[in-house]
Amino acid sequence: MILLLPLLACREAEVAPPEIDETTRQLWTQWEDPEQVEQLIADLVLLTDDLDYEANWQERSYTVTAFPASEVEGIVDHGLDPADTFGLGVVFQSEHPPEKHMDLIRIEDRTVVEASSPNLYTRTFIEGDPDCMLDRTCELMRAHNLIRRESFFYGTMTYEMNKDYRWIPSENGDALVARAYQLAPNEETDNKVLLFQSYTLDIWIPVDGGSRRYNMSWQQTEVGSLDAADIEGVLGAGIETLMADQDEWLSENR
Repeated sequence: MILLLPLLACREAEVAPPEIDETTRQLWTQWEDPEQVEQLIADLVLLTDDLDYEANWQERSYTVTAFPASEVEGIVDHGLDPADTFGLGVVFQSEHPPEKHMDLIRIEDRTVVEASSPNLYTRTFIEGDPDCMLDRTCELMRAHNLIRRESFFYGTMTYEMNKDYRWIPSENGDALVARAYQLAPNEETDNKVLLFQSYTLDIWIPVDGGSRRYNMSWQQTEVGSLDAADIEGVLGAGIETLMADQDEWLSENR
């Protein structure tokens, strides 16, 4: 999940065209249906082929409508309505193929790769693991994450998040498709940012020897005096920074 970062943008993301809006929402809601997701991944590649991947993130980003509460029944039980979230996604061209990104995903003590979580960020694989995913002996992988974010900007924020991964066939090889969801609202009292609910979509599609990434986050937050445009800029810049930092880490460490 992408947590809001103290970076503001001068230009808003584009409102997603209807085809991208619907494809994005269905990639989250239909995640348990691999055949449906395979077609959605093929659609997403075509819909993002003409983006300028050298441009600023605002030129590669979309605001996307939320999905109804019925889509999270049996997944989360916090009783909040996803329709109250704001959604924004950024498309990014990574120089590393999906399998190489597993080197970063597999790290369980994530304090070594998450600068905003220097004291607590643990990942526990509860079904499958990166090894069986890489040799394709398991169909999917599920992980539980316990995260404490620490910053002067938003205080100390601890929350739990589940993230599920699966391989999906695509034109140039298997794509890695993950969705995540926050298990309960964060209710700590020293926060400057309150994170009530969040849902994310994280996709790595093999393209041009690397990965076409699409990282989408829906969040319901309170961020002090920031207005909606400021929150959009903070969220988009945070997603872009995360993906760029991950590419740099893979280049330097693996």
